[in-house]
Amino acid sequence: MVFFLEKGEPQFLLLHRVLNWQGWEFAKGGVESGEEHDKAVLREISEEAGITDSRIVWQLAKDIVWEAKGKKYVYSGFLVESKTKKVIVQQDIQEHDDFKWVNAKQAMELLKHKENKMLLEKTLEFFSQSKELQLIVSGRVQKVFFRAYVQNTAKEIGGVTGFVENLANGNVKVVAQANSLNLLVFL
Repeated sequence: MVFFLEKGEPQFLLLHRVLNWQGWEFAKGGVESGEEHDKAVLREISEEAGITDSRIVWQLAKDIVWEAKGKKYVYSGFLVESKTKKVIVQQDIQEHDDFKWVNAKQAMELLKHKENKMLLEKTLEFFSQSKELQLIVSGRVQKVFFRAYVQNTAKEIGGVTGFVENLANGNVKVVAQANSLNLLVFL
């Protein structure tokens, strides 16, 4: 499942499928022989949507079973953040003919299969969970207003608490607590 953060709110990428059935779905695909699952996820997103600037944030679920026309499929769901909203629907095989970036409510209304809706529910649950992030930042980060920048960023996002402190070795320690979505925005 691909999302893009727009003003702190997730927008989800839906593709309109036309191969074998018609309806809206998340980007998906198979794992090639010898390929790792995380590499397959990013490759499929690149192939289906032309998005190459993305990162896996979380593995949503493993071993989801789906059956169609007497064939059983087993797959895992991944949450992937895109750094761009630019999408190019691939035309090598006419699998999809359109795309939309939508909010969670719109996605739930448009998605055709219950398995996709379940992954969206897991994502929304993940986004609402409280987490703590601890970072050590090195380089020229002391005496350049880095701590003030981090504190101002947390205030702008809202719902982010924690602290920033200079360390004796010249690094800066950042500790932030918030729900998962706000921490993604914070990063």
